[in-house]
Amino acid sequence: RGQNLREALHTWSSLSDEADALYRVLNVFLHVCDAVAFAHSRGVVHRDIKPENVMVGSFGEVYLVDWGVASLIPATGQEDPVSVSSERHTRSGVRGTPAFMAPEQAKGVLTEIGERTAIFGLGALLYFILTGHPPFEGSSASEILTRARAGLYPDPEQSERGQRAPALCRIVRKAMAPTPDERHATVLALEEEVRGFLNVG
Repeated sequence: RGQNLREALHTWSSLSDEADALYRVLNVFLHVCDAVAFAHSRGVVHRDIKPENVMVGSFGEVYLVDWGVASLIPATGQEDPVSVSSERHTRSGVRGTPAFMAPEQAKGVLTEIGERTAIFGLGALLYFILTGHPPFEGSSASEILTRARAGLYPDPEQSERGQRAPALCRIVRKAMAPTPDERHATVLALEEEVRGFLNVG
């Protein structure tokens, strides 16, 4: 129960203090990072991180929901990996929401989908927080998928909020680099950069 992140952003946009609104939403984002990092420690990558899948409760609780297209990855921690049904992610590699997809996911390259695919998804979520739009848009689903495959998105610094937060835009661009090796190495690394932005701000 609660609001998804898109709805919460709309509610917080009415706050007179924009810095407070950004602080609130970035704290929600950090909770999502925690959920994703925990999933990775159990050998699971979400593959459909988007505003509609982030729920914010009335007491500030944050949930990352809809794990229906999750994939197994090698566990990075000592915890026992969980089991995930393979039915929805073995017939075709393209699963999730193209407007927020990493290029390797949009291309359906299963062997390249892993933790850094989720880092791209977190970057895309942060992109939405800054701009109010998904990174990949188009007049048709195929056009959106084509842009996702190419990793072609407008610079978030072109948006009004992005212009006022260039450091956050740099974090987004790194998280959404076209190839996995160019992105943050771990969710923790991304999270630390966002925390650094909050502490400086």
